[in-house]
Amino acid sequence: GRAAVGEPMLYRYLHAPGKNASALQMAVAALSGNPDLCVSRNASAMEKLPLLSGATDVAAREAAEKETEAFRAAIAEHCTWHRELDGSDTLTVRHDEPEGGPGWYYAAVFTDDASAQFTFTARVVDGKAVPLEPNQPASGGAPTGGWSYYALNLGDDSDHPVEEVSLVLTATLGEPDLFVSFGEKLPGRADAEHDAAKVGGRSAYTLTLPASDLGTATRLLIGVQAEGTPCAFSLTATVTRRAAKGEGSGGSGGFPPASPPPPSLEPVLRLLPATPMAMDVSDAGVKNFEYVVPSPSTDLELVVTPLGGEWESDRPPQSLLPPKLLAVTGGPNEGRATPAHHDFPPQRTLFESSTVRDAGERNVDARGSWTYKLVQSSKRCRAAHADLGTASSAQDCAAKCRASADGCAYFTYGRRGGKCHAERTTSSACPEGLERADLELYALFPPWDEATSLRIAAQDAAPASCAAASGGAGCVLHAAVICDAPPCHFSVVAAPADQPIKLVGQAQRRVRPANEWAYFSVRVAKDATDVVLTMRVESGSPPPCVAGG
Repeated sequence: GRAAVGEPMLYRYLHAPGKNASALQMAVAALSGNPDLCVSRNASAMEKLPLLSGATDVAAREAAEKETEAFRAAIAEHCTWHRELDGSDTLTVRHDEPEGGPGWYYAAVFTDDASAQFTFTARVVDGKAVPLEPNQPASGGAPTGGWSYYALNLGDDSDHPVEEVSLVLTATLGEPDLFVSFGEKLPGRADAEHDAAKVGGRSAYTLTLPASDLGTATRLLIGVQAEGTPCAFSLTATVTRRAAKGEGSGGSGGFPPASPPPPSLEPVLRLLPATPMAMDVSDAGVKNFEYVVPSPSTDLELVVTPLGGEWESDRPPQSLLPPKLLAVTGGPNEGRATPAHHDFPPQRTLFESSTVRDAGERNVDARGSWTYKLVQSSKRCRAAHADLGTASSAQDCAAKCRASADGCAYFTYGRRGGKCHAERTTSSACPEGLERADLELYALFPPWDEATSLRIAAQDAAPASCAAASGGAGCVLHAAVICDAPPCHFSVVAAPADQPIKLVGQAQRRVRPANEWAYFSVRVAKDATDVVLTMRVESGSPPPCVAGG
């Protein structure tokens, strides 16, 4: 369509909700100019729009411009739903809104520009809430003005009442806002019981609902929407319950709840025993996790499994570089694991330069040797750094980085002069900030097994010093998964080494020495007709053994 000052385009749409889709979505995509959208259930509302009525003189056009400005200033009085944003606009009418539901809708696309060309679409969309499982991130997105809905069931467990619900929204695109309502009505911007808006440059923020706010609610309905831009995000819910008498106190499984992260830090996600958590990371950065070590402790296993083909041998060398896995044990308030602060894998000081390969070569075997990758060109990190001397090449600088007694995971190399420095940052995204320099920033990658699998002995997982420092609260394994070769699609799991890992439709990688078992479990639905297990072998010839029970 085409609109101009005093010449709006008028539409009407008969909304007929379907069985699996009940919300109405209207979208205007600007091809030129800046069209705005007004929607009402009453056709007479469109009569308030200024019209030139065929007049072409300057005075009539100026009057139409003033009337259009006045209409926009009072648009909430004339239009039940409206969008007056720059460029493309989208609005979603929920089926449970007072003015929503089936029937006729009247829309006007108008502008105060000389001309605006656009496409206008009205369609039925799924307005139902997607189930949100505690501690399991859900990835979602919405167009400009659109909504994504989720439902978190709290149940009615009088023996383990809910003490607190924490919702962590991590934005990967745009600035989505978070809205929560109780009961059966989907939340909106004007009628949500609780909301949280993105503030400043934070990519993740938390909405915490204590028991006093939850009341007797057994279900939370959550809506995510961004005004002005499309959005993409990850949403995670943590439910803390009061333990029954004799079970101890605290969060999930009778353990103390995790302390809320500072607003400026990436949130820490709680890992449940033997339960994989899937993540989808589009940019370089760090994801932080914690796992409460059971008492008495046994040997633990912490494993990251790349998903989506990254571990296939016919992939390009860069995609063979897995996320890096680090961990440190301590009390609940122990610092997060970083390249400069971790217990596992242990720091090594011996290094053979011949084991560092150029990640740009096609014959790199990233599984069995150290390698490195250029992550920032003509830039250096504003983090602290250490002088490693002069290197003859990037490979030589990588060898110096690996041999550094203080630990080194990132380094800069200057092709002019061969300056080599260890960069004390936590990821190739450099949260401290980047600055232009005649240097190249590289990330150092450990061998495949060391990068993705950690086996931690019982005495190391729960040392005596940890119990003393935590005041009896128990030991916590703090883990970090660093994505330096984005995108990173992975599953992370922590569990006692002899406990079966739950298979939930994602691959789970394991490394075992001779004569040692790896265990998995699959929950079979009552109406299932068959179960298919697929195993890809990287080395050895392990025969699978399956038993039902």
